[in-house]
Amino acid sequence: MVALKVFTILLLFSISELTYSQNPDDKSDFLKSNKLLYTSFQKFYTDSIRQDGLDEWGEPYFKKIDQINGVHYFDYNNNGLEDALVEFSVRNSDGGTWYMLVAVLFENVDKQYIYKAHFKPENLLFKKYQQPFFILSGRVNRFQDETTTKKYKLLNNKFVEY
Repeated sequence: MVALKVFTILLLFSISELTYSQNPDDKSDFLKSNKLLYTSFQKFYTDSIRQDGLDEWGEPYFKKIDQINGVHYFDYNNNGLEDALVEFSVRNSDGGTWYMLVAVLFENVDKQYIYKAHFKPENLLFKKYQQPFFILSGRVNRFQDETTTKKYKLLNNKFVEY
């Protein structure tokens, strides 16, 4: 009887862990389906986001990808090729409560995705690209129901708010 109770508890724990870890909003598989974009994204993450220096004990401190929030294709530079904007969230490797959103633009050059620019759009998510603006929307203040919309323009490889 005790073995059955232990088995039941372990089964329930396993099911809850599986359902917790499978977020239907995560677009990781969609990103991975484009091998060229995924390779460029991984290089960007490793070079620019992943390691954040050393912690108080001198150990490497990392930022982990929490989830891929969106992969958007559009031709931002009118060259006839689809460029990509990848949105993702990052959290600290130590399990703390720190959290950050990042949007990164990759330009399609000869069917290779080349890093162009990135920025941290607060709690905003990409809605559309309307030449020359990247339009993002969301609730900046979690305690208010109002939605904020902001426009960004790419100038000298940097996103500038308009």
